[in-house]
Amino acid sequence: MTISRGPKSGKRPVNERAVRNALGGNRGGGAGGRNGAGALKGIREGEVVGHQAAKIAEDNIGYRLLARMGWSEGDKIGLEGGIEVPITAIMKKSKLGLGAGRGM
Repeated sequence: MTISRGPKSGKRPVNERAVRNALGGNRGGGAGGRNGAGALKGIREGEVVGHQAAKIAEDNIGYRLLARMGWSEGDKIGLEGGIEVPITAIMKKSKLGLGAGRGM
């Protein structure tokens, strides 16, 4: 990315280092640090995440919204049957599409 000064850009020079830091820098690994890969260190492909998260507090906005709609702790969420436990997330770090395998 190149930033240059035009006739209406003012007198201050562009601080390229500050711009690079604000954009996440270019530390290699693809899209200039925009993919959040730093937060995914230590997490492997196929690993279940979030299953050990603590219950949300009663002052949480989501908890309050559910309570206003008639939900109480221990009830299922949903109209017909509903869910009792939170949905689990399985990490996908590869760039293959969902359901694709490496042998395809």
